[in-house]
Amino acid sequence: MQGADRTSYSTTPQQFLGLFREADYVVTSSFHGTTFSVNFNKPFVSLAPPLFASRAEDFLTSLGLSERFVTDGSRELPPHDIDYAPVNRALDRLRHHSRRYLRAALSEPARN
Repeated sequence: MQGADRTSYSTTPQQFLGLFREADYVVTSSFHGTTFSVNFNKPFVSLAPPLFASRAEDFLTSLGLSERFVTDGSRELPPHDIDYAPVNRALDRLRHHSRRYLRAALSEPARN
């Protein structure tokens, strides 16, 4: 991407996470890039990928970050700063809901 300090296509998992941990601003078109940006509380923009865009869009909407999802390349990028306090509370609620679902699903007896 023009203007980017780094563009990475093939990295180890450790390198991939390190890119997010050390980033000042992330521009990504991957769902995982979007989630790691949020988990590391980094300012970011998530560009709509050609396939499976709804996954990243739904995730960001559930966190109140829908303005970070860009579907039109001509649109102005969102501001640098993100107030992560409400985002982290929403993320904690999603994690709690997921854990509760998994515990219930894994404790049910298998049905034939």
